[in-house]
Amino acid sequence: MRKLGLPALIAVTALTAAGCVAGNSPAEPEQSLAQSALSNQSTSSNQSEIETDNPIEAAPDQSQSSHPAEQSFMTTGECVDVVAINARGTNEETGGGGLTDAVAGEIVEKWSKDARAIALEYPASFDVNASVEDGVLALTAMLEDGAARCPNQKYVLVGYSQGAIVVAETLSKPEDRLIMGDVERLSEPARKAIAAVELYGDPGFVGSMPYNRGDYDPRFNGMLPRHSQALAEFATRIRDFCVAEDLFCQGSRRTGIQRSAHSLYWTNGMQAEGAAHALERLYRRAELAGEDIGAEGAAPEETDSGDAQSGGANNGH
Repeated sequence: MRKLGLPALIAVTALTAAGCVAGNSPAEPEQSLAQSALSNQSTSSNQSEIETDNPIEAAPDQSQSSHPAEQSFMTTGECVDVVAINARGTNEETGGGGLTDAVAGEIVEKWSKDARAIALEYPASFDVNASVEDGVLALTAMLEDGAARCPNQKYVLVGYSQGAIVVAETLSKPEDRLIMGDVERLSEPARKAIAAVELYGDPGFVGSMPYNRGDYDPRFNGMLPRHSQALAEFATRIRDFCVAEDLFCQGSRRTGIQRSAHSLYWTNGMQAEGAAHALERLYRRAELAGEDIGAEGAAPEETDSGDAQSGGANNGH
């Protein structure tokens, strides 16, 4: 028996993070979505993984990982007060003005002290399993390096679509991850340094979580819902944004899904809402620590583009 890593995402890579592949047949993603939903019905109440004997569908054997033991990763650079790290969606260019670049940029621009935005270097490719692995390794290395060299540095993590999976996998305990279970958990100093997390179009979305925002239906989860407690340690620091018709974060509903919905985060105010939430968390943290936050040191007022939904089933996750 082998653990199935991200089959659903691989099956629907035609619906990329930015919807940037044209000419796909609508029937293909709908069929993939149905297969994904049926597969996920067999998961246990506290697992987001599937066991399979099919070597074609099973995730690669991680004991034969292609990642070199001494692979080099980028760092957060010279120490600053805040670093906003953004993980882009599938097939978006690194630092190419994507959705997460805009959110991170606004945070840096409005923060009253020194700050830096960094676009995470990872493939964000259609080979989703390998791409997410690379992203988790890169983000983990960056956060650990920062925690060791710059102990007072704080982080905001922003992820869209595949990038949201990278961020959430990095924050989760190894036993709660969809993949990358063999990578050690982030150290306590690195975890404590994370001030805010902003996720968009998250395939690991769990509809019942109190940190969710949007007009989603709380009865439905994403295509690859994570363990409901996987991000519990960060619950007060997260906003997980989801729109009702987005295949990736509402994939278990299987009807009423529109291809274009995955790009609505550009225009529905959720970018600004995510940036405002991150800034509020940063200012609150600075105030509690008695830090001088400058002349502009008033926390911005977070405005919800859609209230957090309440109630609804968790669909066993």
